[in-house]
Amino acid sequence: MKKIISIVTILLVLMSSLTTKSETYLKGEFASSNIWIDLLGILATYAINKPKKNIVVDSYLTFSGIGIDVDPYINKTIISTSSDNIIKPLYGFKLQELFNGFGTGIKYGYRNDYEYFLKSWAVYGSLHETYNYYLIDVNIIGEGNKTYGNSVLRLSPGIGTNITLGKYTSPVYVLLDFNLKYDIPIIYKGYFGSGPGCLKSGYSPRITAIVGGPHLRKLGLNVGVFYEWMNYNLFKPSEYFIEPYKSKGMTFGMNVTMYPWN
Repeated sequence: MKKIISIVTILLVLMSSLTTKSETYLKGEFASSNIWIDLLGILATYAINKPKKNIVVDSYLTFSGIGIDVDPYINKTIISTSSDNIIKPLYGFKLQELFNGFGTGIKYGYRNDYEYFLKSWAVYGSLHETYNYYLIDVNIIGEGNKTYGNSVLRLSPGIGTNITLGKYTSPVYVLLDFNLKYDIPIIYKGYFGSGPGCLKSGYSPRITAIVGGPHLRKLGLNVGVFYEWMNYNLFKPSEYFIEPYKSKGMTFGMNVTMYPWN
């Protein structure tokens, strides 16, 4: 992980020194794990993405969860998740459930364009905020099982790089993006502690592949998939989480970039 951070940092420094030969790279992001809110986000980004503006906003539909593994023989407690992701209608549910996976982000850096199979290369700094609502089951042997809601809001500065493969004459192109974020807990409300002090900070890499090109642009969109994982335990050691244990989250899904000009 340290080698990856060093390589991306070097790329960012080198690229920033070429400002006279590079153009600004600016991306906005909107994310939700509720399909109805995500559709509203797609409509909003469709209105924002104009050809004369210097910013394009991607909309992400996310599926997030947390894997928990603790030894019940130590404290006679079994902890597990009862729901990996919540996709529900816009009515009849808690706001925490409705806004599970809600997030926004921005990427800012520099990009170089080429006339070869390597169409473009960009490096950037990023800043994201993400809200997650985890349903976690706690089963104390002999006392029964209870389910608790856990709200987590994280702020994630980061760095990243991407390349676009495909000549300008190609019918399609592929963008590969690697974003390394550092998650900092801002708000926590739940069963396992009071405030964000019961949560850890740590790195979360995200890998994204996006397909675009003239064929898809005729439809006014680009589409892609992504996968993100925590490289750390979400919860700190406590009376519930006695080492060794695991409480790592992951997020995957798809993104859609809507272009009103096609």
